[in-house]
Amino acid sequence: MKKLLVIIIGLTYITVTYAKTPNLSNLPEIFSIKAIGELSGFVFDTISGDLFSVADSGNGAKLGVTHLNTFKTEISKVKNAFNLDWEAVVQDQESNLWILDVGDNRKIRPYVTIYMIDKNALQTQNKTITVSRKIRFSYPDGPRNVEAAFFEGTYLYLVEKKVASDPKLAFIDISSDWGVIQIATECGIIPGLSSVTDASVSPSGNVYILTYFGVYQYNNATNQNKRSIKQLFSGDWKQAESLIALSDNNFFVGNEEGQIFQWKNGQFVDKYER
Repeated sequence: MKKLLVIIIGLTYITVTYAKTPNLSNLPEIFSIKAIGELSGFVFDTISGDLFSVADSGNGAKLGVTHLNTFKTEISKVKNAFNLDWEAVVQDQESNLWILDVGDNRKIRPYVTIYMIDKNALQTQNKTITVSRKIRFSYPDGPRNVEAAFFEGTYLYLVEKKVASDPKLAFIDISSDWGVIQIATECGIIPGLSSVTDASVSPSGNVYILTYFGVYQYNNATNQNKRSIKQLFSGDWKQAESLIALSDNNFFVGNEEGQIFQWKNGQFVDKYER
């Protein structure tokens, strides 16, 4: 029988569900994305229905395109970009792709960079894709390590990755002048979470956050006074790096080795289900 614990911290409500904790190594792999290298992030393309993926530092400036009808991954070189520490890839409301070079484990980078690839360039499936825009920014209190982000309008929200400590949340405005180094705007912390590695927005607009300990639904994520967190499913997931919310009850979870797992309707499945 599950036990439910509700914790109130300031104005943020956290609902934690204690249940049997699966280890990713014991779960069935649905498919894999090996060609990209060490997988650090992926996103579902709303136009083509494919998955776009990026790899961590040391794997070059590459974009993977995985077709869900065949599970084959094609690789394109990303021109006018450098992979110092790519940690996430997200889509804005116009379906443009943003690659986030925001990793900073040693917290030494004076600024970080995000790259935009125009939605029209994504559909050409060329072996080389050129970045159409670049934004550099820093944080008001100095460097921080980030692996998760999500959009609300033109605001890109960035979730800090911290171990055993509440992560900070900040945002930048992608509509601003991209020739200037922005200073991100702070918007509080997310109490009760640690080791955040990715985030995803479902088609209904709900925000989900991946950690080494499970997936959380983050309600009213951009409203500091009304935020609430609910653990959707738990896990012992070291090196779980990537999350896609295909719907509010259907998720892909990927680890750094490129193994992809699917959680749908309350359980992990042993083969891909649409």
